Amino acid sequence: MLQADVSPVQVVNEPGREAKTKSYMWLYQTGSGGTSPPAIIYDYQPWRSGLYAKNYLKDFTGQYLQTDGYSGYAQVC
Repeated sequence: MLQADVSPVQVVNEPGREAKTKSYMWLYQTGSGGTSPPAIIYDYQPWRSGLYAKNYLKDFTGQYLQTDGYSGYAQVC
């Protein structure tokens, strides 16, 4: 199982963008319960588009992807 979430972040002094512009941190966490501890991956992206999740998870072969109700995750399936 993989868990995913996206959260807004504010980046100061990002080239080409105003400091008040929202950026996004895409978070992916492997499931617990196996022999290895969970891994958490932080993937910074300048926009909130389901295409980022789709591209990042293109090789995902797990049985479950647990997310909130954000419709962008529908692009992963």
